[in-house]
Amino acid sequence: MSIRWSRIQSLLPFLKNRYVLSVLVFGCWMLFFDQYNMQSQLSIARRMEQLEEEQQWYREQIALLRTEQQRLAHNPHELERIAREHYRMKRPNEDLFIVVETEE
Repeated sequence: MSIRWSRIQSLLPFLKNRYVLSVLVFGCWMLFFDQYNMQSQLSIARRMEQLEEEQQWYREQIALLRTEQQRLAHNPHELERIAREHYRMKRPNEDLFIVVETEE
């Protein structure tokens, strides 16, 4: 108990200095009470990382779609395959059967 009290007593003259006290008050204000406090800065940083990951995903998707667009522009068989698979188009004298897979 006396060790703690002596440490506190040794810090008292240091804390009585108005410059040190004003820096401590300013630091506490900026860390906890300001509009741009530590918690909001951390949440902004997490959100920015999330948005950068989404941006990277979208760039990859755009690159895939551009390659698919190039394939479709130069290959009529690929265009027909996409029309049949995704849009269920068929030739005039064909029958279309849709098979639905169920999970068990």
